[in-house]
Parts: sequence; C-alpha cells; structure tokens
Amino acid sequence: MINRLRAGALSPGVWRIATVIAIAYLAVRWALLVPDQGGIHGVDARTYWEAPLGDPYPGPQIGLPGAYLYSPAFIQMLAPLRALPWDVFHALWTGLSIVALAFLVTPVGGALAITFLPFVFRDIFVGNIHLMLGAAIAIGLTYPAAWAFVLLTKVTPGVGLLWFAFRREWRQLAIAVGATLLIAAVSFVLAPALWFAWVERLTGDTGTAGEGYMAILLVRIALAAGVVALGAAVNRSWLVPIACTIAIPILWPDSLAILLGAVYLIRRRGLRLRAEPAA
Repeated sequence: MINRLRAGALSPGVWRIATVIAIAYLAVRWALLVPDQGGIHGVDARTYWEAPLGDPYPGPQIGLPGAYLYSPAFIQMLAPLRALPWDVFHALWTGLSIVALAFLVTPVGGALAITFLPFVFRDIFVGNIHLMLGAAIAIGLTYPAAWAFVLLTKVTPGVGLLWFAFRREWRQLAIAVGATLLIAAVSFVLAPALWFAWVERLTGDTGTAGEGYMAILLVRIALAAGVVALGAAVNRSWLVPIACTIAIPILWPDSLAILLGAVYLIRRRGLRLRAEPAA
C-alpha cells in the first residue's frame, strides 16, 4: 500500500515531506519511550545491561520476564554499552530498535507501525530484540554473516538458514555458519565456563518447561522448516521471516515484530521487479 501511494498518489515532493514528518514523529516517540515508566518498561533491555557477566545464568528462567538466555557472545559484545549508565544504555537501545523498525518498513511505515501495531510498540517498550532479529534475517539473505546475531541469541529461528541449503547456495551457508563459529570461538576462548553454563541453562530450562513445551517447539521448528522449503521452491524469500517467527523459542506477542522482515523483503522484491522492465 505504501509503495502504491509512493508510486502514484503522492508526488516525490509530498513523499519527502511525509518522510520528514515520519522521522520527526519517530524521534518524538523515542523521546517518550526513554524515561522510566515502571512495570515491564525496559525489562528486557535492563537484563541485557545488568546481567552479571560472571554468572548470567543463575537458575531456571525460561518464560520469566527479565531472564537472560542468550549466548555469552551476545553479552560480551555488549560490554562497551553495558559500561554506560542505565539511562544512556536504554536510550541507545530504544533508538536502535526504532532504527531497525524504520529500516524494515521505511520511516513512514515505521511511524504507522509504532502507532497501530501493538506488538511493535511492545517490543520497543520492553526492549527486546525482535525488530533487530527481523532486520538481521532480512539482511542475512543478502549478507549471510548477519545470521550470527540470530544464532547467538534466540537460536531456533536459525532454521531460516535452510533457505541456503534448499537452494544449494553452499557458499552463503558457509559464510553464515563460519561467521557464527568464529564469533563463538573467540567468545569461548575469553570465557569457556560461560558456554558450558549456557548449554546447561538451556537444557535445564527445557527440562523444567516439560515435555509438552519441547514437543510443541519441535513441531513448530519442523513447520518452520517446511515454510522455508516452500519459500525456496517458489523463490519467495519473504517466507523466511515468517518461518523464523514460527520457530521462536517462546512466542510472546512482541515476537510478531520479526514479521516486518517479510514486509521488507516483499517491498524489495517489488522494487526489483519494477526495475527489471526499465533495465
């Protein structure tokens, strides 16, 4: 819809004005989201900021607000930001989510999404990484190294990597896996005990969650793999973010923000198809 408006109903000048207004609006929303509002506001961002590097996996946490369940590499890479005061970290983290939103659906689409899509607003409100994951997945189909962010955080959405396998794009798959292993190897050398603790935490948490959780998760991963296979067969890359959303370990409402990666890929495909006749 936005592309049709841009191509037809709105002149380039009007579209530029709308873009400037949208950017200003997003900046205002960012400023309003930064001050502490209590409750679950910034709960996930605060976890990334304050989880103790020496012991970020204290006990069964799956499904609990504020649980740190990502790999040691993620928290290590955040070390420079974690050294900042909380207010500064939170402001930067919120801004990063809004930039990811604008990247996925353009500033105008981002302004609409943050207003009318509750799951988008909630992802930014709690400070989770679903918008960033959507951006990483979309980028990762062109620059495979971006998949390292997916594999070293939520892990199971990495089923989207099957896109390269189904299409026999082995070089891209090797880059994605290689980049992930390289980052993991450096992280392991710095703190091997944390990696053992992470694996123990994940296996312990899945055991605590029960067989029902694991059975449902495995079914969802299998379904996600089928969606990726379909996308590869019909050359529809926008199905990959949908598959990754299906495979997310715990499907919170804000997890749906990953779906905006599909919007980005649909828009990119449309622009490419329109450019081919002109070329």
